Amino acid sequence: MINAFESLGHQVKLVCPWTAKKTQGLNRQQAVAKAKGISWAGKLWLKQFAEILYNAVSFFRVGWACIVLRPNYIYERYSAYHCGGVLASCLLGRPLVLEVNATYSGKFGSRFPIHFPIALRFFERKALRNATLVVVVSQAL
Repeated sequence: MINAFESLGHQVKLVCPWTAKKTQGLNRQQAVAKAKGISWAGKLWLKQFAEILYNAVSFFRVGWACIVLRPNYIYERYSAYHCGGVLASCLLGRPLVLEVNATYSGKFGSRFPIHFPIALRFFERKALRNATLVVVVSQAL
């Protein structure tokens, strides 16, 4: 998407965690925190809890970037439990295009156990309803 936007003449600024700038292809073991003495299910619980907390970080990163860079719009890829960027876009009046590759609380759910299903439905609903535009990668979505 970055190459596509740049080829159309847009200036793209990434406002994301440093790990998102790595080459793609993380495997399951890399995606789940490696902690001694914690089971795989415990790691998954911890990772999902951290994703909920990350909304605060995301909100401030995107919000600060909107204030400093004054973008025409925000383009964000949806992930489970995430709505920090959507909240920043709403509060700062910047349109947000939300790319959805999968829903997690609905029919196209995750292969992994969901430890906070009520929170997941809440965040997903907020993200999908408050984005200016939702783009999907398949007809089924």
